[in-house]
Amino acid sequence: MKTRLATSVLAVLGAGGALLIPGTSFAGNIGYYEMCSGQGEAWQASYITSAGHTPVQITVPDAPSLSGLNGFFVTNCDNDGYASEYTSNLAAINNAVTNGLTLFMHDRHVTNAASIMPGAGGIVFTREYATGGSDINLPVGSPVITGPGGTINNTSLDGFSYSSHGYLTVSSLPAGSSVYTVRADPTRAVTVNYPAGAGHVVYSTSPLDAFNGSASFRTYGVNLLANAGLGVSTTCASEGYTSTKLTWCKNICEMGYTGATLDMWIHRWINRYRDLPYCAAGGPPPPPPPPQDT
Repeated sequence: MKTRLATSVLAVLGAGGALLIPGTSFAGNIGYYEMCSGQGEAWQASYITSAGHTPVQITVPDAPSLSGLNGFFVTNCDNDGYASEYTSNLAAINNAVTNGLTLFMHDRHVTNAASIMPGAGGIVFTREYATGGSDINLPVGSPVITGPGGTINNTSLDGFSYSSHGYLTVSSLPAGSSVYTVRADPTRAVTVNYPAGAGHVVYSTSPLDAFNGSASFRTYGVNLLANAGLGVSTTCASEGYTSTKLTWCKNICEMGYTGATLDMWIHRWINRYRDLPYCAAGGPPPPPPPPQDT
């Protein structure tokens, strides 16, 4: 959508027009928590800081603790299940995600993940590490490939015991999901990002807690926190547009229009408002529109 919008706006403005499409990075407050210890650990905080965010230690993942967070970074070091303190607060965690939080989860157990992950009822999780668990590949464009943590490639996360403790069946992921790492079989995802209400869940079967000492896994973890997004989205409504301006903004920014239809709405917007909607803002003001036919 951003590429189409940039092309259309430049076509409307002419060669002298300038456009800066907003990026997806966002510096926010990220809580951190390790299930086995029942509180956030220092190594987790260092990942968050390296990713450009502010770490917030969580000792109990309840509603007051999650309030005001943009992200929640959780690791589960238990191969056999999930901590009772965490599961007893699932309602608060689910509610926070539904309202816009991004939950980052690195999970060793995997087997019953559908029962604790927000919006995961239809996702197929499989715990399996002996066959294929040491091979992780990076799809083209994955946000973990490069970032503030450095750069990794298809072999960087291979050979550990084990690089993943299972996989998610790609065909079972909800609409709007992204796959960040996979096994040799690309239908078996290791790290994914899927929408849940107004928020997102970034889930991985890689035991990041176990490989914290690995430079490659640290690069992966930092880039994931930096580039996967925090569920903070700007919309026409959140920008305060109302009435006709709201409708036209949606037509430009949120309806997915292309070609002549998109160009038409951009022309209308510039002719009336002499600026650009939020999704095309950032450059200098556009030049005056051409005279309208009467």
